[in-house]
Amino acid sequence: MASNLYQAVYAQRGIALTFLASIIWSLNSLGTTFSTKTVSPWTLCFVNSLLYLPSLFFIQWESSHRYRLSDGLLILFTGVFDSLSLCFATLGLTYTAIGNACALIFSKPLLCVILAKLFLNESLVVYDIGLVVINFLGVILIFKPPLLFGNTFTDVELLGSVAALVSAVCGAFVLLFIRKLVERNAYDSALLLLVKGIVGHAFYGFLIFTNITSQDHMKTPLDWSFVILTCLAAVIACTLTYLALKSEDASVVALVTTAEVVWSYLLQVVFTDDRLEPSVTVGAFLIMIAPVFLAIRGILSTQPENENES
Repeated sequence: MASNLYQAVYAQRGIALTFLASIIWSLNSLGTTFSTKTVSPWTLCFVNSLLYLPSLFFIQWESSHRYRLSDGLLILFTGVFDSLSLCFATLGLTYTAIGNACALIFSKPLLCVILAKLFLNESLVVYDIGLVVINFLGVILIFKPPLLFGNTFTDVELLGSVAALVSAVCGAFVLLFIRKLVERNAYDSALLLLVKGIVGHAFYGFLIFTNITSQDHMKTPLDWSFVILTCLAAVIACTLTYLALKSEDASVVALVTTAEVVWSYLLQVVFTDDRLEPSVTVGAFLIMIAPVFLAIRGILSTQPENENES
């Protein structure tokens, strides 16, 4: 019985890895919000890209012969879109509240489900659509768009919101590209991390060189330590997400990752002066339905099969 339960849980490791990644992403979001008050967002992104370079030693070079030109382009696009996603996510967290930015950044399940169905032909059943709708309602209650709720945003908050939304779009394409590589048996998470690091190194290095932001660069050892820890959290969370995509559909990973919105709001309440409104609490509850439901469904659907095998 214990063995069957272990096998059932292991079969759902993609969901577990994604759920763990969502917690670590929330720590990165909190660190980003604090860091970008005194440090250039491009400096933060640049350090993040450097931390991906050790993945060079984990690439499966013996399998590189199976890559076609189109696979190489997919790998490059993944690195580019993932770097853009990080760029706009950092801007979103710089210019608007943690919860609002995360709600928009992780509003990608709807887009991801549509893209996965169109380009990957991933299965889509009634409860998938229901989970996406519930998740989207949760995002709406947290973000409270002015068109529906009549509230107003400052120009800076609007800039942060738009940046977070662009990050969501780029992130959805990243999940799509990775699942396509898995389909074509050309997926190596270490190689993708390295490509992301190289692309980010060049892109953010250029932004630092042009010095288009007013924030200062890191001046004290404490600034360095906090930035490195924040970026390290992003690297770990990204790695876990990439590993999860090897065994789970892009739409499922997108849904489970949205749990990060809940963790971010909890951290926001603990470490900042912000307080949760009733609508935010309801929205957070709706968002958590998807990862919990998917995990329970996966474990229950796997157990009978294991029992028959035994």
